Amino acid sequence: MPRETTSYHVACAFALAACACTFDRGGSGIGGGGDASADGNRDIDASVECPAPLHLEISVDGFTAPAGPAMPYTTVFMGDTVALSAAGSCVERGPIEYEWQISPIDATRDSALPDLASRDISVFSIVPNRSYTVRLTIRDADGQSTTDLIFAFSTVGFELLNRPDGNLDVDGLATGGGALWVGARDGAFRYDPAADAFDNLNTWTFDADTFDRDLEHVYYDPDAGYAWIAARGSKAGVWRANPLDETIAFFRYDTATALGASTEVNDIGPAHPGVRVATDLGVTTAADSATFNGTVVPPPVVVEALGNNATSEWMGGRALWDLSAPWVELDPFLVGVDTDAKINAVAGGLGDQELWVASDDFGVARVDSAGGETVALYSLDTGDLETDKVRDIAVEPDSGDVWVATERGAARFKQDRLVWVTMGATEGLADRIDLRAIAADTEPRAIYAGGSKGLVYIRVP
Repeated sequence: MPRETTSYHVACAFALAACACTFDRGGSGIGGGGDASADGNRDIDASVECPAPLHLEISVDGFTAPAGPAMPYTTVFMGDTVALSAAGSCVERGPIEYEWQISPIDATRDSALPDLASRDISVFSIVPNRSYTVRLTIRDADGQSTTDLIFAFSTVGFELLNRPDGNLDVDGLATGGGALWVGARDGAFRYDPAADAFDNLNTWTFDADTFDRDLEHVYYDPDAGYAWIAARGSKAGVWRANPLDETIAFFRYDTATALGASTEVNDIGPAHPGVRVATDLGVTTAADSATFNGTVVPPPVVVEALGNNATSEWMGGRALWDLSAPWVELDPFLVGVDTDAKINAVAGGLGDQELWVASDDFGVARVDSAGGETVALYSLDTGDLETDKVRDIAVEPDSGDVWVATERGAARFKQDRLVWVTMGATEGLADRIDLRAIAADTEPRAIYAGGSKGLVYIRVP
């Protein structure tokens, strides 16, 4: 009769208390196994050097041991892909068969690729703040088997990032210089994730005009090391914050060589070098981070958003315009030239040509910037988003994954699977689903989002 052995890498008392799962030899969760073909699902060359008749090894994202007693091998963001491998496993009598089971089933359903009978698979979680166990069984040609069960990974979702004196009413977010920069109804703030502390920029030294109204837009220039801030309403200027000496200077853009009139700032973006400001009267640039000169005026003149990828720079509003050819009007949402696309965010994506465009009425468009052609549309109708009202876009530079802030929470486009993962009240946002801004950081990795009910973030503890 075939022999089966089982080993456990998780203390059951811990698992029952903290993981809310049970370990039964019959297996629970996502199951797989049975017949496997010779296309990679079976290791058809059994090694004569195998140290035992059945030798089983598991790695999780390259880790071959847990982080500590009763701890997972790794902790990831909700939606992160986790790699599971049985490389190193072997049998004396081949071929070898693999059978993976992942629990809880509801949190990774249908996400395992290529299948649960392969040596190497990947899965991702659609439920945060859960702990995931992985059970692997290997079998030889005689039907003998051995099984291992591990506490493989845990996931984190959004949580409130509160300053000591209360929530922020957030309008704009930017990351850079090791900090998060926040534009809010009650001022501008710098959050230091290393110190877990907020710094109120209203206490910095101003050269002239102070923050006399609520602040809506922020942008961090990584080349110059400045944070740029704009107020809500017509101010005819922007503030430049220097974190090195904690000084703030005010620069007007309504000069004769720039826009020529006072108007409202709708966005701040990069100029390489310098900074650009998008207004109701077009776009003006300060290449030296001080003096605004020249104007780019697409038809019509109102520009709501600025963005770029590795090869081009773009403006958005009722349509999409290439900054180098503003007279050419593109229709990324395919709504027709007579319809206002209500574009409010533009961001470069994965590779040199990818461009992401957000609309307050039509969801998200993925555009090939080389030809200005729409590659895909994502909306409530396509089943990818919970709403068509998208307010902001952030792109993680390492993976190219796209995060959007919407009126019904956040959503993440996974580049490795070409699918969206939506995040609402049950994913940590609670009653803070109406988001206005979102930003991604790399050191440490974090996603920040905010709206009228505060600032939230995802970060591995």
